[in-house]
Amino acid sequence: MIRPFRFSDSLFLQRLIRQSAPLQLERHLTQPYSPLWAALGAPLPWHGSGAATYLHIPSETDPQIDGFIQAIKRPARDEADITYIAPLLDDAPADVVWGSLLEYVAVEAGEHGIQRLYLCIASDDPGCELVSNSGYTPYIRETLFRLASTPQTNNAQDASPQIRPQREADSVALQRLFSRYSPPVVQKAEGMFASNDDAPSPLALRSWWLPEQAEGLVFEEQGEIIAAAHIQHGNAGHWLRLFGDPSATDVMAELLNHSLKTLSHRRNHPVYCAIRPYQSRFGPLLRALGFTPEQEITRFVKHTTSFVKRPALQRAHEAIEGSIPGLIPTDFSLKPPKK
Repeated sequence: MIRPFRFSDSLFLQRLIRQSAPLQLERHLTQPYSPLWAALGAPLPWHGSGAATYLHIPSETDPQIDGFIQAIKRPARDEADITYIAPLLDDAPADVVWGSLLEYVAVEAGEHGIQRLYLCIASDDPGCELVSNSGYTPYIRETLFRLASTPQTNNAQDASPQIRPQREADSVALQRLFSRYSPPVVQKAEGMFASNDDAPSPLALRSWWLPEQAEGLVFEEQGEIIAAAHIQHGNAGHWLRLFGDPSATDVMAELLNHSLKTLSHRRNHPVYCAIRPYQSRFGPLLRALGFTPEQEITRFVKHTTSFVKRPALQRAHEAIEGSIPGLIPTDFSLKPPKK
């Protein structure tokens, strides 16, 4: 049996956390958190940035082992990230529990208007095949580079006048930049083709858990943004993303150096940078600055079937128009005619 978390389940969930697996490495490495506190602090799951937590409890009709799954909605977006799941796959029936929980959370997400679910795990994780078999699509594989500690540089060094902080007005230009250098499959998976109400900035995609701890930089040339960087700060690490022409190594090297300078006043934490296959030329730039490749990670997406609410009169209007060829549209607002 699978059901939502209740306050009385606190001890049960606390026990399960000890045998849980993170399904969002980006957050786990930079901003780890307690799934219990997230569950207790989310009176309205799937709203704002609240956590949605579901428990798998054995019953007579479903005699499997205990488990749970937790997802956190991205603020102002119809998207959520699956962050933790239990039990670990060491136990024999765990794969059945994983499959049930992954399917259940997708249905619940769709019923609450969530259009996409994301998770990110190591490519050699045995859970990859299980996640894929549960209907989640692997859309990109990345090489994760790691710099052991925050670089200590002289902030007084002259920075390029072409590099400046990202502004809200840059959203359209950043959208074009992302579209120019990202394959369509990535753009579709990360919601860049969606007609959401939020600003279509690719940098906003990486600041979903602590937007106040994120900063963006752009490289502007003759009024055009030709490269960008985004840094997400956490209490355990920093996550760096690069956007731009992989062949423009001089531009990207300058932007990368400037990005690391901005971290010199931050806490001494590791810096992570995930490079995608079409960004392979960024690898030598990272190695030259002391980054080392740690592991391969795979990002998954699940496009849910979300329910769209429409007024009853609108549905009736569409049904009538579809059943009578050549019907002239009629105003069903029932307003009195103007004199």
